[in-house]
Amino acid sequence: MITFFPVWGIETIPMFQINGNVFGVFDILPTNLATRMVNQVMIYGQTLSDLTFEFVSLIIVTVIYLAIGLVLISIFKLRPKKE
Repeated sequence: MITFFPVWGIETIPMFQINGNVFGVFDILPTNLATRMVNQVMIYGQTLSDLTFEFVSLIIVTVIYLAIGLVLISIFKLRPKKE
């Protein structure tokens, strides 16, 4: 069973690689990136400087989702009502 969250023993399907960091298919979900960050801090004791790629990726994905949401709201909800 494939889940959207990191599971022990299941590797992500890589989409591309930046500076040795792999951005996988399920990393388009902000919850996956946030869960990975929490796991690395709580289990492996990493610091914020170790999580730079995940943190920047999380911000970029969130801004993309925000932009898509704002565009969709402006298209569907801010139209003048037809009378």
